Amino acid sequence: MFFQGAWFKPNSAPRHLELQAMPETLLQVVLKLIQPYTRIRIPFVSKQLNIPETEVEQLLVSLILDGRIRGYLDQVPSGTF
Repeated sequence: MFFQGAWFKPNSAPRHLELQAMPETLLQVVLKLIQPYTRIRIPFVSKQLNIPETEVEQLLVSLILDGRIRGYLDQVPSGTF
C-alpha cells in the first residue's frame, strides 16, 4: 500500500516533529485509509502508516471529537469478556 513508508523516511527528523509538522495531512491519510471500513483495529492503521499505535489512537480521538468521523474507541482488550 502506498501509505507505508511514504510519509516517514528512516534517518529523517524525529517522528514527533514529523507528526507535528503535518497534522492535517496525516489526518487526511488516516481518513482515506479507514474510509471503506465500518470497524478498524488500531494495530492495522499503525502498521499501514508506520506510526506508533498511541499516535493512531490520538489521531482517531481527534477525528471523532472534531466530528469528522462517527465512532468510538473500544478499549477492551480482545479476548476479554
